[in-house]
Amino acid sequence: MEYSEIKTIITNILDAMGAPYSDVEIVEDGVGTVFMIRTDDAKHLIGYRGATLSALNHIVKRITEKDGYEKGTRFSIDVNDYKKEANDQLRVRATMLAERVRALSSRTELEPMSSYERMVIHTTLEPISDIHTESIGEGKERRVVISYKG
Repeated sequence: MEYSEIKTIITNILDAMGAPYSDVEIVEDGVGTVFMIRTDDAKHLIGYRGATLSALNHIVKRITEKDGYEKGTRFSIDVNDYKKEANDQLRVRATMLAERVRALSSRTELEPMSSYERMVIHTTLEPISDIHTESIGEGKERRVVISYKG
């Protein structure tokens, strides 16, 4: 399945929802491909704390897997850079927490978060040799622990 086919799936869903949008751009972000929805009415496509956007992302991934797109291929959907900005804030927070953990030679446990958010933190802190991250807990209570290993 080509990216243009995924873009068509997204636009068909948006049209069926009656969601106003001006464009769906295909961009590379270093982690994977992002289908960026541009709209003047972002709040309805993002939803409370990104819930609608997550649901849209999930639906499109299930459709593409059913239609033969390789499972595990990284792509995501974003609306007006909402996820990009949230990920940037998460990276800054993870880096600040790692510096604090290092300064105190301790560890800190973060609040439960999605697998994607945990992956962002692990990836962000992976290059720091004296900081260790691990995910603990089960289901919706799964969270990241950042610890000093110096």
